[in-house]
Amino acid sequence: MEPEHIAQIKQIFQKKAAQTPGLTPEQEKQILHEIIIERIKQPSLGASTQTGTTQQDQTQQPISATKPLPASTQSSGHAAVVRTLVQMAVHEDLYKAAQLAYDTKNPYLIDQFHDTLVDEFFNMIKSEL
Repeated sequence: MEPEHIAQIKQIFQKKAAQTPGLTPEQEKQILHEIIIERIKQPSLGASTQTGTTQQDQTQQPISATKPLPASTQSSGHAAVVRTLVQMAVHEDLYKAAQLAYDTKNPYLIDQFHDTLVDEFFNMIKSEL
């Protein structure tokens, strides 16, 4: 069973994409990117409710203390970090994963996280249609 936040993103995407028939894959990805950014900016929209914690519990916990990132965030090995963050965003909590990416203060890693996350969500959505 997929996390609730994934189902919500899919539903919003399908509704927005249906409003403009004939979209190219790049246009669809742009719509998905906007939805994901909106979710990241609003913690209550990006969190999974399947973890057993309440939304209040999740927001009171310092983001940087929720899950340590591998040491490679300080080196050139960003691919593993991005993959870890994307998996966290998909399977656990989108907001926490985004905050961990932002906490690195590494623009390249943050950009790669956004791009990879959009691609991952796009592939998930398209595989179910």
